[in-house]
This record gives sequence, structure tokens and C-alpha cells, in this order.
Amino acid sequence: MKSFSLPLLVFVAACGTGSFAAEPARPKDALQPPTIYRAPVPEIYQDENRQFLCGPGITISKGGRLWATFKTGDIWEDEDNCTLVITSGDGGETWSKPVLVVDIDGPVRTNDPGIWTDPNGKVTLMWGQVYGFWDGRGGLWTMTADNGDDENTTWSAPERKSDGYTKNKPFVTKDGRWLYLIEHFGLKTSRGRLAKDVPMAPEHVHLRPELNHANVFVSDDEGRTLKYLSQAIIPATARTYQEHMLVEKKDGTLWMLGRTRTGVGESFSKDGGKSWSEMAPAKGIKGPSSRTFFQRLASGNILLIKNGAAINEPSSRDKMTAYLSEDDGQTWPHKLLLDARGTSYPDACQGKDGTLYIVHDLGRRKEKEVIFHRINEADIKAGKIVSAGSKLGGIANKATHPTLTAESYAEWKKKFSKETAK
Repeated sequence: MKSFSLPLLVFVAACGTGSFAAEPARPKDALQPPTIYRAPVPEIYQDENRQFLCGPGITISKGGRLWATFKTGDIWEDEDNCTLVITSGDGGETWSKPVLVVDIDGPVRTNDPGIWTDPNGKVTLMWGQVYGFWDGRGGLWTMTADNGDDENTTWSAPERKSDGYTKNKPFVTKDGRWLYLIEHFGLKTSRGRLAKDVPMAPEHVHLRPELNHANVFVSDDEGRTLKYLSQAIIPATARTYQEHMLVEKKDGTLWMLGRTRTGVGESFSKDGGKSWSEMAPAKGIKGPSSRTFFQRLASGNILLIKNGAAINEPSSRDKMTAYLSEDDGQTWPHKLLLDARGTSYPDACQGKDGTLYIVHDLGRRKEKEVIFHRINEADIKAGKIVSAGSKLGGIANKATHPTLTAESYAEWKKKFSKETAK
């Protein structure tokens, strides 16, 4: 953390804007803790100054407060990305402006955040932190809310837990272990260059190709420490981002669904996650190469959210649909179309009364919206909204600044460098 006065710190640290200000010292690598901003957050993080967002996550506190997070920033996915958190105290009817920002001076970004409520009721924010687009190593970082029911809660200091990263909620086994589904980009290093056409510094790239599979890390101390446990091997021709999740079948088998180049993949473990079958195309489930959401509900049924209006037909990134299985994933007879438009990256959580709260993104560089749905199982079984209080298509957050060209982007940056000089 640099020792700037507050006005300078606000704009130099925000979404990498230091590149157009008097050049600050660059962080040595992605191991440096990020800067945390609490409400009211600096101007550059407000909706009207952001040009891009994607990949939301959602959770609910013990008392029913919703928390959502997403990746955002300027123009596209690059080293200037940062993580925002918003919250709702009325079941998603209204959402706050950003109440928390996690950022770090470019060329290091905070990336692909996720959020969950652990078995102790603690709301925990997770994010990846990497040099450039990808530095070969990554890093899973977390912060925990002191009181998830309080909009103005304080948060713990950021902690780095492992290499790799995850945006998916950990899976808690019957014997109390927390399994973290750790992703890894493999050898990708943003084509070897930063978005500003500056070569990536070799000393900040740390390749760990052995982790370029669907990894499982375990915590035996409720998330305080993590260690590598196992991985589902993904054939090289199918390997991409993993984005995997787990459900335990009734016979004790752990069932993993993940992303492959050809669509939805699956793997199984018969020994509590110590070993896995090779990732193969999922039987009876098809979709694009994109993230799905996969979780057993309190009723015992399994919820699957993915792109595509049919469970077993190829699709593009549209027609976001919630599917329900009552027979342990053998069949998916119930479905509810959530959003027919071009959408991706669903996430969900369930309240104590069974209500399902769902988010996904819409038009990362056009609409730039986090879409919110509130439904229950009866709606999915009916194939339409039949329950009082259910709703589709709310907007939890929208980045409203017009997406800029390369030329106008430089002018936008200069605006904030002028603010720095004040």
C-alpha cells in the first residue's frame, strides 16, 4: 500500500487509473494485498463511470440480507478490472449502490469474484488476483463480513488462501470438510502482453500447468487454511476455464459439473473427493462453453441453471433457464425460462423459506447489467411465475457509462488524472 494522501489514493488506485497519473510505483506482483474502499466509494467506481461488468455472484445472510458481487471496470477484461459488492435488504426489490470495492493498481487486477455464506453464517467474499489477464499462478483471496445482516458491516482484512482462484461456492461435506473448487487458466498469459500493449514482465509470470484441471482444495479448519486435495483431469483438447461445482448424489458419489471447450463436462468421485474420473461430456446435459450453476436444494431436489431452452440440446449464450430434477439428476422434467436474451454466468442462493435468488449478466459491454430473479420451485415446476412474490428480470446493477473507443478511452482516463492533481 502506497503512502498517498486520501484524494490522490482514491484516483490513482481506482481501476488502474494510475497509468495516466504521475506514475506510482508498481506492485511487484499479485501477492500484494489490494486496496479496500467502503461506502461511499470513490467516484470512478460509481455506476455512471463504469463501462463493463460480468460474472456476478449472490448469497443471503442468516437474517435474509442479499449480497451480490461482480467484476467490472473499463471497456473489457484486462488488468484494470476490479471487484464490487452491492446489497439488498428487501429481497432484491431494491439494491444499493456499491458498498465495497476491492482493487489494486494495474497491471494487477481483482478478477471473477464469488460470494457465499458458510455453515457458521459468515458471508465471505472471494476473488482471484492476478498480474495482467493471467500470470500463470493466480491467487484466491477472501474477506469475511463481521455481520452479514448489516448493510454497513465491517469486513476482515484480505487474505490470500491459495494459488488459482474460484468464483463458485465451496462445497461442505457431511463430515464438515470445506471443498474449494479451484480454477486455473493454464499457460494463458493474455497473449504475453498487457492491454496497453506493454509486454508482460517475465518476473511476474509464474506458470503452474499442473493445476490446469478442475482442482479441489480442502479446508479442515473452516476456511482458515486450504491445501490441494485432488483434480478431475480434463483432456487437453477440451481444456479451458473450469468453473466447476459439486453435488452429492444420494449414494454418496460426488458429482462435478464443469466447463469444457465443447460444453458441459462431468466427473465423479467415489471416495469423498480424493480421486476423480476424467472429465467427459455430461450425459443428458448440453450447453455452450460457459458457466452453469448446480446445487442441491433444501427440498432434496437439484437445481441446474444454464443457457439453453432444452436440457440436452446444444445452445449459445442465451435463453438462461432454470431446471429442476426430482430423481437425483437422472431426468430434468421441470424448467423455467429466466431470460431469452444473450446472457451468461448464473449464480444462485436459497433463503430459509425456500425462495431462490438468481443473478446472471446481460451484455457485458452493451447493456452491462446484473439481472436478478426471485422464484421458487413451484414456479419452475409450472414453467411460469405462479407464486406471490416471485419476479423475473429485475436489474440489480447497471454500468451506465457508454463503452468507449480506444481514442475516447484515453480522454476518459485523463479526466481522472486531472482529478488526481487537485
